[in-house]
Amino acid sequence: AEASGGGDGPGAGRTEGYWAPLLQTPDRLRASDLNELLLPDHLERLKFRNSPLMAYGALFKWEVLVQNVLQLYSKPWAMVAASHDLPVPDDDEITRAVGVRSERAIQQIFRWTDDWGFSRQLAYEHYEAQAAVFASFEFNPVDGAVEWLGLLNSYEVPCCLCSSQIDADKARLAMSQCGLDDLFDAFVTAEDGCETPQQSYLVSAIKVRRPPARCIVFEDDPLGVV
Repeated sequence: AEASGGGDGPGAGRTEGYWAPLLQTPDRLRASDLNELLLPDHLERLKFRNSPLMAYGALFKWEVLVQNVLQLYSKPWAMVAASHDLPVPDDDEITRAVGVRSERAIQQIFRWTDDWGFSRQLAYEHYEAQAAVFASFEFNPVDGAVEWLGLLNSYEVPCCLCSSQIDADKARLAMSQCGLDDLFDAFVTAEDGCETPQQSYLVSAIKVRRPPARCIVFEDDPLGVV
């Protein structure tokens, strides 16, 4: 996300040093810093007074919007496991690996290997397997998703899709097939470098320009919120 102190927009007249915390890598972002830096300025407060819901952001873990998403995650990992005669991860392990870097999942969740070079190789094979599965997967939204996002859009609540484990092309493909792509103001994808769901939500807050304390997270795992 860009952070500029010039012009007439939010933060006008503030120095580059003021915005420095916004330029940190995801693992160094702190919610307390963002809660201060992303507070609305005078003009925004006036706007929010007329439209109170605009003061909030809606952050969606992308898996909560798509049907049968566990199958989408389990099949690529099963393909990698089969090609190397490794234990196939169970559903619980697959769920815990969602939003985690592939190398980290391989070493810390599946416990396939401690060798970093082999982990990188397996991660690349997983990326290719995932691309193949994505290309043939039929994406459908969960019941009520289109209507709910449409309602948020009608109240001008900025919405961000958090899909840090897949790249931007795959995220947009999935949302396009679900009929949701035009309902998001921002995307957090693999290109943003987030290693955990928590990091992806902080990056999302920056992208929708709302303090984390004023962002609502739609998540299916308590760990992602805590």
